Amino acid sequence: MVVRGVHISPDCGADNKHWFIEVKEPDPEMTRDEIIDMYIKMLASVVGSEQEARMKLYSVSTKYYFAFGALISEELASKFKDMSNVVQVLPDWYKVAKDKDYGGEPFIDGKAVPYDPKYHASNILAEMQKQGIPIYLDEIEGTVVEEIEDADADFPDAGVDF
Repeated sequence: MVVRGVHISPDCGADNKHWFIEVKEPDPEMTRDEIIDMYIKMLASVVGSEQEARMKLYSVSTKYYFAFGALISEELASKFKDMSNVVQVLPDWYKVAKDKDYGGEPFIDGKAVPYDPKYHASNILAEMQKQGIPIYLDEIEGTVVEEIEDADADFPDAGVDF
């Protein structure tokens, strides 16, 4: 599969069944639950019901970027492109291939798991770097350090040295 000129191997999870739907930033007053409810309603408008939408969601992002992952066909995914609050619709692929993890906040059995900063560790580190905040890896939770090491191993030519 080729997305924006980059070849993505099916081994990376890009199977035309998992889709990443990014939306415009919602009203800052919206709670996490309200944002997730918005995602459910959007997906329900495509799949037919809120119950079915809940079962098709596999991840949500409600903090550093606003998006959700849905297990749907390419035909259904294309229906999001005409929605005014949708920024982009892309085939999803693993954030960490060895873990078969698509990233974001997991949505399991129709429910979002409680928020944990580890789901956005890379976003937190990027924001710290943008603000010039020194990062001392030995002081960061192990999951964050593992994620950085995985990213460095997965993209050795990225020009980023941790």
